[in-house]
Amino acid sequence: MVGNHVVRGDFKFKKVDAEDGTAIANVRFLVENSDGTQSAEITTDANGEYSSSADDIWFGDGKPDKTKGSLPYGEYTLTELRCDANKGKYKSIAPIKFKIDSDECVLDLGDIVDERMPEIESVAKNSEDGSKFIDPDAETVDITDTVSMKGLDIGHRYKLSGSVVSQESGRPLGADGSTSEKCFTADAEEMTVDVNFRFSTDSISGSALVCYEVLTDEDYEGEVVASHEDVNLASQTVYTKEKEKIRGSISVHKTDDILETPLADAEFTLYRASDHEKLMTKKTDKAGSVEFTGLEPGEYYIKETRTPKGYIADPGVNSIPVSVPESADEPSVINVKNHYGMVHILKTDQEDGSPLAGAVFGIYDDRGALIAKAESEENGQAVFYGLARGTYSIEELAAPEGYEKQTKKLR
Repeated sequence: MVGNHVVRGDFKFKKVDAEDGTAIANVRFLVENSDGTQSAEITTDANGEYSSSADDIWFGDGKPDKTKGSLPYGEYTLTELRCDANKGKYKSIAPIKFKIDSDECVLDLGDIVDERMPEIESVAKNSEDGSKFIDPDAETVDITDTVSMKGLDIGHRYKLSGSVVSQESGRPLGADGSTSEKCFTADAEEMTVDVNFRFSTDSISGSALVCYEVLTDEDYEGEVVASHEDVNLASQTVYTKEKEKIRGSISVHKTDDILETPLADAEFTLYRASDHEKLMTKKTDKAGSVEFTGLEPGEYYIKETRTPKGYIADPGVNSIPVSVPESADEPSVINVKNHYGMVHILKTDQEDGSPLAGAVFGIYDDRGALIAKAESEENGQAVFYGLARGTYSIEELAAPEGYEKQTKKLR
């Protein structure tokens, strides 16, 4: 009598990442026979490998005998299951069909390659003008976040869930219209979809707003398959323009106090009145003018820190207060006058009127005190600078060589 036994065998495979070929551990699969009467869940090991010969599964009748193979002759289907090892990371492969038709052999299914989940990125812009800025004076914010996706499964149903987040706090705005959803069925592996937001501008002036996007795959029971949520990413961010602050200016006009001639090179320093901080220093131009611009409304004061040569500042004025108003359409104007502060003496030959150099003169105040000396130059002029307003007398202290000293004082 000749007895026949059932052909039995095993199978094995390795689960790897499609991009870098690394092994993927702990991925669950379902193996079932052709008529669905028997099935078993299996899991890849730490090396991403699985072999039925090393497992305790047993298909068919009779007492399990691992020396004869785990599966009897026939066709089987291997289906990848969603689990922690692939959820949100890898797509499931299409079911694999294989056949056990050799006795006591291990069928090698080879590497089972998992494609990574879709990738998304987005660019948020003002819906009206395509810029990255929003007008704070408008009643509503209109943002279009253009989401680019690649690696989609054609035919799968997806949902994009967007939300607007404050960059400063990292928290959702929570305003009506600051969240949005867009559902679509993929008709290509790469697609672009616009997600639109519309909400009130109240309390967001000056803020940076970031658009977050989360992609779920309804064919994977709503599993999150990609997200784009980086609070510091410029492409996802739009900015509300700061309302332009009112800026004013202060104009200073400098003249002498006799002829009202414009004076150049007078130096003025601007201070903020509240904390006395020195803000800027400028000099007058040929027209005797200087302007301090870009000033916020408030109180300031100005000091003349250097006078033009030959002039003196008003000794009774230490600083000049000035205000920049809230509605600063025109600059605040200050007129500052300097006093003549010099005396010219011309020394000449009495007979022919030619200028004489080398004469030394002294100038005295109204109490008779000598306060300065000056010597005539080649042009015959001796000049006393920096004199305060008052009464003076001048005396020749030394005559040029070959001439007699003038003894009469000039007043």
